[in-house]
Amino acid sequence: MRKLLQSSRPLRLLLCIVSLTFTVPALWGGTYRQIQVPGATSTIPVGLNSKAQVVGHYSASVGGFQGFVLSNGKFATVNYPHSVNSFLTGINASGELVGYYDDGFVIHGFTELNGEFTLIDYPSATNTYAYGINNAGNVVGAYQDQSDNWHGFEWDGANFTEFDAPNATQTYTYGINTEGNTCGAYTDAQGIQHGYVIQAGAFHIVNFPNSVGTSATGINDQNQIAGTYVNTTFHNDGFVWSNGTFVTLNYPSSTSSGANAINSTDTVVGYYFDSQGDLLGYVFQP
Repeated sequence: MRKLLQSSRPLRLLLCIVSLTFTVPALWGGTYRQIQVPGATSTIPVGLNSKAQVVGHYSASVGGFQGFVLSNGKFATVNYPHSVNSFLTGINASGELVGYYDDGFVIHGFTELNGEFTLIDYPSATNTYAYGINNAGNVVGAYQDQSDNWHGFEWDGANFTEFDAPNATQTYTYGINTEGNTCGAYTDAQGIQHGYVIQAGAFHIVNFPNSVGTSATGINDQNQIAGTYVNTTFHNDGFVWSNGTFVTLNYPSSTSSGANAINSTDTVVGYYFDSQGDLLGYVFQP
């Protein structure tokens, strides 16, 4: 386990601020499969890779939140050493994990590969959350500054690059693909949350039609986006944006749901609440 010292620098982008062109939302046909860690009281899948290995976190009746990896039908628990709570948020094709943990006072990001943990702390941050990782090992996330404001970041293993969405009060970066395109969410001055994607250096706003809030949480190598929006009844629904079209994803008979990540075979992982209020995970395959 090692801690690296990093420098930070502001992000320089060609900020072409536009809304992506979308068609009317539709339902995506496919198969849902429930994910529940044995003995868990809640299970939340957050990331997956091209091999359909799934990561996330779960809670049980005893102990705090713990990270899990689901591979070839088998669950494995992965926790940052001596943490109070651990959360896995992403996995790349090499099996390198990314996540964050709670030491009882502060949130720290980390990566893990073959049992070796690397700590990720944005300089001078009060809390650092690591959310996504690509096949090159680049990590994206968000950090909280001394004034309690949130900023997105990318970390290349040595240096941090900070990102703030235009005219945003808070910014969070959730996903990154092989090309280095990223996605996330930001809050505007009116307190409304919008999704965004950065492709080839251009910033695009991603808003699900007629929603009251949108978050873009995952992006694959075809630049398809997975995320969650708040509908007009103020419940969460999952979505995928693909080739100019929004598609709604709702786990059957759920009261609320969300999509967290999508891989290059269009497999999606997310969460849902059932009629009893239990929080469970799913894998969707079109």
